[in-house]
Amino acid sequence: MRVSLEAPRLVAPGTRYGDLFVVANQGADTQPPLNARSGLVIQSEKGDFNPEIVQIKDPNTQDVGLTGWPKLAAATYGQGDQFRGNIVGILDYNRSTRPGYYLYPTQALPPVHPGQLKPEHTALRSGPGQLTVANYNLENFTVANPKHMPDKDLRLAKHIVTALGAPDILMLQEVADNDGATPEATPVTGADQVLQHLVNTIAKVGGPGYRFVEIAPKNGQDGGQPHGNIRVAYLYRPDRVTLRSAPAGDATTGVGVDQAGHLTLNPGRVAPADPAFTQTRKSLAVEFMIGTQSLICINNHLSSKHGDTPLWAAMQPPVLHSEVERLKQVQVLRSFVQNIQARNPQAAIILAGDFNDFYASAPLQTLTQAGLHNLVETLPLNERYTYVYNGSSQTLDHLVVSGPIWSHWKPEIDVVHVNAELSEAQGAASDHDPVVARFTLP
Repeated sequence: MRVSLEAPRLVAPGTRYGDLFVVANQGADTQPPLNARSGLVIQSEKGDFNPEIVQIKDPNTQDVGLTGWPKLAAATYGQGDQFRGNIVGILDYNRSTRPGYYLYPTQALPPVHPGQLKPEHTALRSGPGQLTVANYNLENFTVANPKHMPDKDLRLAKHIVTALGAPDILMLQEVADNDGATPEATPVTGADQVLQHLVNTIAKVGGPGYRFVEIAPKNGQDGGQPHGNIRVAYLYRPDRVTLRSAPAGDATTGVGVDQAGHLTLNPGRVAPADPAFTQTRKSLAVEFMIGTQSLICINNHLSSKHGDTPLWAAMQPPVLHSEVERLKQVQVLRSFVQNIQARNPQAAIILAGDFNDFYASAPLQTLTQAGLHNLVETLPLNERYTYVYNGSSQTLDHLVVSGPIWSHWKPEIDVVHVNAELSEAQGAASDHDPVVARFTLP
């Protein structure tokens, strides 16, 4: 059907694939209302996945196969841009590998009033008696073949130093091995050169001297980017925290808990042989010391949503095949945490990372129903997002804490929007926003 979309406003940056995600009437009719950064946050607990978003697609792209129509130059548009006129085109339902409703413009798009969205900087900086912890998905970061974004190392370093305020502990996801995503498999699995390069770049832009912690996976056993061997890893500031002394673990040995509630391996992988973690990233536990105070961090990157039926396809509601895998994984994590707590009820524990699911989802609720606390849920509803997918702002990255931290460490949290809503031209370095928390130690 040929339609006219009145006064559209972008709720996500335009993509390099020729897609724009907009709402009509400058977003005046959306529920919930647009947030201060022109984003539309999903309310998964209400089953609201933003059906008012219209996806505008360049009909000249390969997956559509039409030619001679107006080209969109979608990647030049930013979130918050407002069209000064209507978009006219053909609305169609596409039954391809990405089912959904698409609007194909039949005439040139009207001019826009730029949204001029800017990256954020957190106010949660570490001070005396305080601790800052951040998690950050680096999106397949390597230094071996950065063809897509040659200055990605510099962008990430500036984010860490300037936007995040050089946190005391950084829990990283999607760190690739030293030779990156090669066309064929290689025996390389370590990421020591990648992490040391990031440490050096942070120092180069004026940041503190970090050290890194990783355990290299078995080749090809952790899923993710083909031949990239992506894994979770840590950076930490030795002037602020230290590693508790214990033997270092390896790719296949699971970390245990001693009678006092300390880790038997430091670092150590959590149940790497458990079937729940087959062909996905293994969680990595590290025990830090802040003076005499122990802090156990568990860094996670759970199975992605790949394999779920599409949101706007014929099968309703969509079937979440991948949720079964994440549920198994969080049950392993919950048991590990409960094992620590059984030996030390006052244990300070943080689980953070890319959980690939929403705060109201069954996997995240499995943790909170076990007495843990998701700090993301303390934010206002319209600020709960770390990722933008098909125009919808949503939370995939979380920071979950044990009861003693919740009750006595005065937790504060901030999602620092430097990537998900922004284009590469605006300084984005990844597809996820980092999350930073500040604690005041008792």
